[in-house]
Amino acid sequence: MSTQQDAAQVTVVLNDCAAEDADTVFRSLTAAFPASPSGAPAAPISTRQGQQTVWIESFDVSSHGTHAASTEPLAGSVTADLQGCPDAVRKVEHALEDSFTVAEHGLIHGDQEIDVQLRIGPRGP
Repeated sequence: MSTQQDAAQVTVVLNDCAAEDADTVFRSLTAAFPASPSGAPAAPISTRQGQQTVWIESFDVSSHGTHAASTEPLAGSVTADLQGCPDAVRKVEHALEDSFTVAEHGLIHGDQEIDVQLRIGPRGP
């Protein structure tokens, strides 16, 4: 993978949510960024951490899909950790804002990457 490809990759980790809400968020991101690193549609991976399930997927933000609001509402809120180059992470954050309410709850700056924690919720009526 080239440096340019690495700069377009964002890892998204979802937790503190129901499986249906994780699926809704990933479908929204797959519509916005249709190519995953393998070139196949995104398929979340579920892993157990103690009593909590997390869903992990990487998105290639160099692909452009639909940035339309999701038609599926979230049943509750979702905690999302985004990791990647600052520009790529911001693209994912903006795509999420098209469909959901988004509040930033933490930001860690690395040498060439950032890690942002978001709280994603359903849009109001």
